Amino acid sequence: MIIRAAFSQVLVLVAIGNLWADPSSQGEVSRANPFFDDGAFRKLQTAQARALHANGSLVKASELAKQLERPTVDLDFPKAATSVSPMSLSELYRKCRQSVFSLAEVRDCEGCGEIHVTPYGTGFAITTDGVLLTNHHLITALGSSSRLVASTADGKTYPVVEVLASSEKNDVAAIRVDGSGFEPLQLSVDNCVGTRVSVISHPRGHLYSLSEGIVTRLFTEYSARTMLISAEYAIGSSGAPVLDSSGKVLGMVAAAGSLNDQMILRVCTPSQSLLEIFTPSEPAAAQEMQDPLATERACLKATFASVKQLVQLLHQGKISPEEMNERFNKLHSIMMHAIEKCPDDPVAKEYSEVAEFMTKQRKTQPGEQDGGGQPATRPESK
Repeated sequence: MIIRAAFSQVLVLVAIGNLWADPSSQGEVSRANPFFDDGAFRKLQTAQARALHANGSLVKASELAKQLERPTVDLDFPKAATSVSPMSLSELYRKCRQSVFSLAEVRDCEGCGEIHVTPYGTGFAITTDGVLLTNHHLITALGSSSRLVASTADGKTYPVVEVLASSEKNDVAAIRVDGSGFEPLQLSVDNCVGTRVSVISHPRGHLYSLSEGIVTRLFTEYSARTMLISAEYAIGSSGAPVLDSSGKVLGMVAAAGSLNDQMILRVCTPSQSLLEIFTPSEPAAAQEMQDPLATERACLKATFASVKQLVQLLHQGKISPEEMNERFNKLHSIMMHAIEKCPDDPVAKEYSEVAEFMTKQRKTQPGEQDGGGQPATRPESK
């Protein structure tokens, strides 16, 4: 057993050495960039996570979730440098990649009985003693019995032991890993529109991927600030740093969506909002922002109420088919205009069911029989 344990340690050391090939070891024959070994990284991360699980070092997600209620934390972390020379993308990648962590979920599998270690998200160090920033939603989405680990680019894996502070509104959480000696990234609020940015993340398990773009928009919705960028990312990139050309953090990847499948919106939390969990705020000073779609939402709600009333009258036989068609056509036009402005509104989704029913009623008049010889089905008014 001693020989086997020693052999395993040797394999781990070899795996760490192989994660990043050292160009200098190849002499002057090749100056190719190092290739990241995904398989070696996953094998090393899994082995270390299982070892941490076995010795009881991991904390259940149910315990981490309880700590999400902490709004702020008093923390000393490096301040953004006043002047740092811009770097090339390759220089930025080499400088910042070791500060970016691969977050992985550790869970017991009821099917095979093994411990599964699955790539889950991204985080980045902001202190040398193990404080990382990542997304609030990554913590809440974990199964209650799952655990969370964080690995650096060299494959060293650490347990996530605490949530220091978080904000659901800004989708940010400050977490602590049991480790030290990390290379922290610096936060900066110089994230104006047009700034060139880069993202280092793990989209769908493609570890330590680099993408480039610009800040395309800064805006507020309700009381939350939002930053849009054009740099690409995908599932697994949540919690990744958005970096400027000097390696300072301008924001953090949060989500992505589309405008009717025509334009991808890459939504990030700007650094101004990341900093809020380190600065206690006065409740009285908080001002809720006006919803820019308030008029459309109010119209949507009121018009839908009229549609439901129309359905009720039809159900009770108090309206003729001709009048129903005429009134529904007008209401439907208004609804579709409002839905185009706010397609994600819950009323918009509910209306699609009613619209489908009303369309069928225009083909099958009240009292007629459908093809099965039974009265056309009429849903209860909602």
